[in-house]
Amino acid sequence: RERPRPPVVLVAGLAALVAIATVAFVVIRDEPRPDPPRPSADPASGSVVQLDPSGHTRNVISAPALQNPTRFSSVTGPSGPLVVGQGGVWTLRQHRILFHLDPLTSSVRGKIALDVPVFARTIHLAEGFDAIWAAHGQGLIRVNPATDEQAQVARIPPGSLGTTVPADVAVGAGHVWVGTGTGNLLRVDPATRSRLSVDGLNPIDAIAVGHGAVWTVDALAAAVTRYEPGTLRRAGVIPIGGGVDDIVAGQRAIWVLSRSLGSLTRIDVDAGEAAQ
Repeated sequence: RERPRPPVVLVAGLAALVAIATVAFVVIRDEPRPDPPRPSADPASGSVVQLDPSGHTRNVISAPALQNPTRFSSVTGPSGPLVVGQGGVWTLRQHRILFHLDPLTSSVRGKIALDVPVFARTIHLAEGFDAIWAAHGQGLIRVNPATDEQAQVARIPPGSLGTTVPADVAVGAGHVWVGTGTGNLLRVDPATRSRLSVDGLNPIDAIAVGHGAVWTVDALAAAVTRYEPGTLRRAGVIPIGGGVDDIVAGQRAIWVLSRSLGSLTRIDVDAGEAAQ
């Protein structure tokens, strides 16, 4: 027996629905999809950013400055010195607050209020000998990276400017070294804490240790002075054309920075002069 054919109107309706669905799918598929959200290119103020050798951001740790700073908090600005070592990242925030950051968890492990004079002009950091070292115009502090406990290791008598003198710290040649703007050079044995110091030197605005010598910067005189680590005797003075603000000991040379000129100068350690 012959089946009845579906009405023409029903067949036409089904065909129309299929056509509409096909067009809708094509339209939706062809519409441009929004890009997935990207991380902000500009980290928040106070963040510490980890970069890979190619300059790409690998990690960002938020370490904001104090929300309610004291009237002395501007001495170090919103951010300050930063060192890496002993399983953490260490940076100084507004007046004497040392942040201990954990790069594995991207978190702040601790905040240490360093025991320094209220009017301390500068505080600089160094890492080595299983500790973090913080130098100020009147002394040196050792921070235990496991407990965040601090201890005063050495004190430097204040000069005519009191506690407002700058101080820098470096680690090398088996010792911790501190130089101050009043011309004090201090050598500390990290194990016994025995000290050897000389004063009356030219102002020391920055210090580095490497290539068998201690190197200090006198920014006003635009010169680098070389000292013998064993005796603390001056071994030579190297003028730096264009000025010098900071210094670092590399694997093959000593490098000095001039912020005013935006220049980097290499010191030939064998010849004892700035390389051209």
